[in-house]
Amino acid sequence: MPLSDLAVRQAKPKDKPYQLSDGGALFLEVTIAGGKRWLFRCRFEGKQVKFTLGAYPVVSLAEAREKALEAHRQLEEGKNPSIAKREAKAAQAIDATNSFELVAREWHTKELPRWTPKHAEKVLNSLEADAFPRLGHLPVTEIKAPIVLDVLRKIEARGVSETAGRVLQRISAVMRYAIQTGRASYNPATDLLGVIRATKVQHRPALQRNELPEFYRRLEAEPLRRATKIAFKLLALTFVRPGELRGALWE
Repeated sequence: MPLSDLAVRQAKPKDKPYQLSDGGALFLEVTIAGGKRWLFRCRFEGKQVKFTLGAYPVVSLAEAREKALEAHRQLEEGKNPSIAKREAKAAQAIDATNSFELVAREWHTKELPRWTPKHAEKVLNSLEADAFPRLGHLPVTEIKAPIVLDVLRKIEARGVSETAGRVLQRISAVMRYAIQTGRASYNPATDLLGVIRATKVQHRPALQRNELPEFYRRLEAEPLRRATKIAFKLLALTFVRPGELRGALWE
């Protein structure tokens, strides 16, 4: 007769361990101390096979029955369910050490000697902000192109297509590293080349020569620091990038 939830809850310990059958090779074992766990017992290739399906109440009666049903499916497929369970557990352990975030941080550490500290910080910050929330917990073997595309579309929705492009490049580099180290066989980022929508750039109009006197007059009238005003004039004379001008040295 199948067990009921009430019968499982009310099963009391005795002077030695005992088992209650739910049918279908599923049993509830009750220990002397009152602990309860689910057991699956069957025969495979003429030999007795027994393994646990979890402790009660962490694993409910319904969940134990579902696990027992899966074990029966494996038997029908000619598999030893005890070995299949161990293999699944081992695969989960491997996946936990091959998550995208762990592989990405390992890749980042490997690349540090090639990068400046500032660039290394930018790379890690971009992964932490845009890639890890969606991809970080996933094993690298489970990351497919549509998942990466979802990451990129969320970045594009913020109006920063250039950032999306850089994140795609970094995801691709991480996946290449995963392939090189034997933890993946496919780089989904390669299927997304050209998927970033180009942002239409609106260039500011250039000053005409006859407008320069008015520009300099207004510049002098602005309540800016003297160094800032000089910087504007140097930019107009040298055409260097603002960052290059800020970092320039008197040499």
